[in-house]
Amino acid sequence: MNVKRFVAMVAVVLLAGTAAAENILVFEQTPDFGIMGGPASMYQPCGYDYLAADDFVLDDNSAIVEVGWYGFPEFWQYEDHTNMVGWTVAFYENEPAVPGFPDLPGTPIYEEYFSKEDCNIQWVDEFIPGGPDAFSYGVDLSIPVELHAGDMYWVSIGAHLDPDHPYSDQWFMNYSMLEPAHLAQYSWSQGLWGQGMGNTPFSLFVIPEPASLLLLGLGGLLACRRR
Repeated sequence: MNVKRFVAMVAVVLLAGTAAAENILVFEQTPDFGIMGGPASMYQPCGYDYLAADDFVLDDNSAIVEVGWYGFPEFWQYEDHTNMVGWTVAFYENEPAVPGFPDLPGTPIYEEYFSKEDCNIQWVDEFIPGGPDAFSYGVDLSIPVELHAGDMYWVSIGAHLDPDHPYSDQWFMNYSMLEPAHLAQYSWSQGLWGQGMGNTPFSLFVIPEPASLLLLGLGGLLACRRR
Protein backbone atom coordinates (compact mmCIF):
# COMPACT_ATOMS: atom_id res chain seq x y z
CA MET A 1 0.00 0.00 0.00
CA ASN A 2 1.19 3.53 -0.77
CA VAL A 3 2.71 5.09 2.38
CA LYS A 4 0.92 8.42 1.94
CA ARG A 5 -2.37 6.62 1.47
CA PHE A 6 -1.76 4.50 4.58
CA VAL A 7 -0.94 7.57 6.69
CA ALA A 8 -4.06 9.32 5.41
CA MET A 9 -6.19 6.29 6.27
CA VAL A 10 -4.77 6.14 9.81
CA ALA A 11 -5.49 9.84 10.28
CA VAL A 12 -9.06 9.37 9.12
CA VAL A 13 -9.49 6.39 11.43
CA LEU A 14 -8.23 8.31 14.47
CA LEU A 15 -10.39 11.31 13.67
CA ALA A 16 -13.42 9.08 13.27
CA GLY A 17 -12.72 7.38 16.59
CA THR A 18 -12.22 10.71 18.36
CA ALA A 19 -15.45 12.13 16.98
CA ALA A 20 -17.47 9.09 18.05
CA ALA A 21 -15.87 8.46 21.44
CA GLU A 22 -17.15 9.74 24.75
CA ASN A 23 -14.97 10.40 27.77
CA ILE A 24 -14.65 7.43 30.13
CA LEU A 25 -15.96 7.51 33.70
CA VAL A 26 -13.19 6.62 36.20
CA PHE A 27 -14.78 7.70 39.50
CA GLU A 28 -18.31 8.41 40.68
CA GLN A 29 -20.21 9.13 43.87
CA THR A 30 -23.92 9.01 43.07
CA PRO A 31 -26.51 11.43 44.50
CA ASP A 32 -29.19 10.48 46.99
CA PHE A 33 -32.24 12.57 46.10
CA GLY A 34 -34.15 11.12 49.04
CA ILE A 35 -32.21 13.39 51.40
CA MET A 36 -33.35 16.98 51.68
CA GLY A 37 -30.64 19.61 51.57
CA GLY A 38 -26.88 19.42 51.33
CA PRO A 39 -23.71 21.34 52.25
CA ALA A 40 -23.41 24.94 51.05
CA SER A 41 -20.41 25.43 48.77
CA MET A 42 -19.78 29.04 47.83
CA TYR A 43 -17.06 31.51 46.96
CA GLN A 44 -17.09 34.92 48.59
CA PRO A 45 -18.82 37.32 48.78
CA CYS A 46 -21.98 35.48 49.79
CA GLY A 47 -24.15 34.74 52.79
CA TYR A 48 -22.54 31.39 53.64
CA ASP A 49 -19.05 30.92 55.04
CA TYR A 50 -18.17 27.51 53.61
CA LEU A 51 -16.70 25.78 50.58
CA ALA A 52 -17.18 21.97 50.53
CA ALA A 53 -14.59 19.42 49.38
CA ASP A 54 -14.75 15.62 49.14
CA ASP A 55 -11.98 13.03 49.04
CA PHE A 56 -11.42 10.22 46.53
CA VAL A 57 -8.87 7.59 45.45
CA LEU A 58 -8.43 6.37 41.85
CA ASP A 59 -7.64 2.80 40.86
CA ASP A 60 -5.42 3.84 37.92
CA ASN A 61 -3.21 6.75 36.96
CA SER A 62 -5.59 9.16 35.24
CA ALA A 63 -5.62 12.47 33.37
CA ILE A 64 -8.96 14.01 34.33
CA VAL A 65 -10.54 16.06 31.53
CA GLU A 66 -14.19 16.30 32.59
CA VAL A 67 -15.96 16.78 35.93
CA GLY A 68 -19.65 16.35 36.77
CA TRP A 69 -21.59 17.07 39.96
CA TYR A 70 -25.05 17.63 41.44
CA GLY A 71 -26.50 20.55 43.37
CA PHE A 72 -29.22 23.16 43.61
CA PRO A 73 -29.69 26.88 44.27
CA GLU A 74 -31.65 28.07 47.27
CA PHE A 75 -34.09 29.83 44.96
CA TRP A 76 -34.66 26.81 42.75
CA GLN A 77 -37.62 28.38 40.96
CA TYR A 78 -35.13 30.24 38.77
CA GLU A 79 -34.57 27.50 36.19
CA ASP A 80 -31.71 29.37 34.52
CA HIS A 81 -29.84 29.88 37.84
CA THR A 82 -30.49 33.61 37.52
CA ASN A 83 -28.34 34.59 40.49
CA MET A 84 -25.34 32.35 39.70
CA VAL A 85 -22.57 33.50 37.38
CA GLY A 86 -20.32 30.41 37.50
CA TRP A 87 -18.54 27.65 39.41
CA THR A 88 -14.92 26.93 40.33
CA VAL A 89 -13.55 23.37 40.27
CA ALA A 90 -10.39 22.72 42.29
CA PHE A 91 -8.27 19.66 43.11
CA TYR A 92 -6.01 19.31 46.16
CA GLU A 93 -3.42 16.93 47.50
CA ASN A 94 -4.28 15.21 50.78
CA GLU A 95 -3.03 16.60 54.08
CA PRO A 96 -2.48 13.52 56.28
CA ALA A 97 -4.12 13.66 59.67
CA VAL A 98 -2.37 13.92 62.97
CA PRO A 99 -3.59 11.39 65.56
CA GLY A 100 -7.16 12.07 66.58
CA PHE A 101 -7.98 14.31 63.62
CA PRO A 102 -9.27 13.63 60.06
CA ASP A 103 -7.37 14.04 56.81
CA LEU A 104 -8.06 17.38 55.10
CA PRO A 105 -7.37 19.06 51.74
CA GLY A 106 -3.77 20.18 51.40
CA THR A 107 -1.80 21.84 48.61
CA PRO A 108 -3.98 22.97 45.65
CA ILE A 109 -2.92 21.32 42.38
CA TYR A 110 -5.54 22.73 39.99
CA GLU A 111 -8.23 25.41 39.96
CA GLU A 112 -10.42 26.67 37.12
CA TYR A 113 -13.42 28.97 36.93
CA PHE A 114 -16.31 28.16 34.59
CA SER A 115 -18.99 30.68 33.69
CA LYS A 116 -22.60 29.56 33.72
CA GLU A 117 -22.47 29.45 29.92
CA ASP A 118 -19.51 27.01 30.09
CA CYS A 119 -21.45 24.53 32.25
CA ASN A 120 -23.80 21.87 30.96
CA ILE A 121 -26.70 22.29 33.42
CA GLN A 122 -29.62 19.85 33.33
CA TRP A 123 -32.69 19.46 35.55
CA VAL A 124 -32.57 16.04 37.21
CA ASP A 125 -35.07 15.51 40.00
CA GLU A 126 -37.32 17.08 42.60
CA PHE A 127 -36.71 16.31 46.27
CA ILE A 128 -40.33 16.66 47.34
CA PRO A 129 -43.40 18.06 45.49
CA GLY A 130 -43.05 21.82 45.49
CA GLY A 131 -39.56 21.58 46.98
CA PRO A 132 -36.05 22.16 45.63
CA ASP A 133 -35.12 20.87 42.20
CA ALA A 134 -31.80 19.04 41.77
CA PHE A 135 -29.56 19.77 38.80
CA SER A 136 -26.61 18.01 37.20
CA TYR A 137 -23.62 20.03 36.07
CA GLY A 138 -20.71 19.16 33.78
CA VAL A 139 -17.59 20.94 32.54
CA ASP A 140 -14.61 20.15 30.31
CA LEU A 141 -11.30 21.14 31.90
CA SER A 142 -8.98 23.34 29.83
CA ILE A 143 -6.01 21.09 30.65
CA PRO A 144 -5.88 17.48 31.93
CA VAL A 145 -5.30 17.04 35.66
CA GLU A 146 -2.78 14.22 36.19
CA LEU A 147 -3.61 12.11 39.26
CA HIS A 148 -1.87 8.99 40.58
CA ALA A 149 -3.44 5.64 41.43
CA GLY A 150 -3.79 4.87 45.13
CA ASP A 151 -3.22 8.44 46.34
CA MET A 152 -5.96 10.35 48.15
CA TYR A 153 -7.06 13.63 46.57
CA TRP A 154 -9.80 16.16 47.22
CA VAL A 155 -12.11 18.03 44.86
CA SER A 156 -14.11 21.16 45.65
CA ILE A 157 -16.86 22.70 43.54
CA GLY A 158 -18.11 26.12 44.60
CA ALA A 159 -20.60 28.57 43.12
CA HIS A 160 -20.13 32.28 42.45
CA LEU A 161 -22.93 34.83 42.79
CA ASP A 162 -23.38 37.99 40.78
CA PRO A 163 -20.92 40.38 42.52
CA ASP A 164 -23.52 43.14 42.31
CA HIS A 165 -25.96 40.93 44.27
CA PRO A 166 -23.72 38.86 46.59
CA TYR A 167 -26.50 37.87 48.98
CA SER A 168 -29.22 37.19 46.42
CA ASP A 169 -29.04 33.39 46.57
CA GLN A 170 -27.07 30.38 47.85
CA TRP A 171 -25.93 27.17 46.20
CA PHE A 172 -25.66 23.70 47.73
CA MET A 173 -24.17 20.37 46.77
CA ASN A 174 -26.51 17.38 46.99
CA TYR A 175 -25.71 14.56 49.41
CA SER A 176 -24.36 11.14 48.47
CA MET A 177 -24.82 8.29 50.92
CA LEU A 178 -21.78 6.29 49.85
CA GLU A 179 -19.57 5.16 52.71
CA PRO A 180 -17.28 6.10 54.30
CA ALA A 181 -18.58 9.65 54.67
CA HIS A 182 -15.69 12.11 54.69
CA LEU A 183 -16.37 15.74 53.83
CA ALA A 184 -14.25 18.83 54.47
CA GLN A 185 -15.41 22.43 54.67
CA TYR A 186 -13.27 25.53 54.20
CA SER A 187 -14.22 28.48 56.41
CA TRP A 188 -13.58 31.77 54.63
CA SER A 189 -13.78 33.71 57.88
CA GLN A 190 -11.25 31.47 59.65
CA GLY A 191 -9.09 30.74 56.60
CA LEU A 192 -8.77 27.00 57.22
CA TRP A 193 -10.26 23.59 56.46
CA GLY A 194 -12.30 21.64 58.96
CA GLN A 195 -14.27 18.40 59.09
CA GLY A 196 -17.72 18.32 57.51
CA MET A 197 -20.51 15.74 57.44
CA GLY A 198 -21.61 13.34 54.69
CA ASN A 199 -20.49 12.89 51.10
CA THR A 200 -21.18 14.84 47.92
CA PRO A 201 -21.96 13.41 44.46
CA PHE A 202 -19.44 13.99 41.68
CA SER A 203 -17.91 12.15 38.73
CA LEU A 204 -14.52 12.24 37.00
CA PHE A 205 -13.77 11.36 33.37
CA VAL A 206 -10.74 10.70 31.17
CA ILE A 207 -10.21 10.64 27.40
CA PRO A 208 -10.22 7.15 25.85
CA GLU A 209 -6.76 5.71 25.22
CA PRO A 210 -5.38 6.03 21.65
CA ALA A 211 -5.67 2.27 21.15
CA SER A 212 -9.36 2.42 22.01
CA LEU A 213 -9.87 5.34 19.62
CA LEU A 214 -8.07 3.43 16.88
CA LEU A 215 -10.28 0.37 17.34
CA LEU A 216 -13.37 2.56 17.34
CA GLY A 217 -12.24 4.32 14.20
CA LEU A 218 -11.39 1.03 12.47
CA GLY A 219 -14.85 -0.23 13.34
CA GLY A 220 -16.36 2.79 11.64
CA LEU A 221 -14.11 2.33 8.60
CA LEU A 222 -15.09 -1.32 8.24
CA ALA A 223 -18.75 -0.42 8.58
CA CYS A 224 -18.39 2.12 5.77
CA ARG A 225 -16.65 -0.43 3.51
CA ARG A 226 -19.43 -2.98 4.07
CA ARG A 227 -21.96 -0.44 2.85
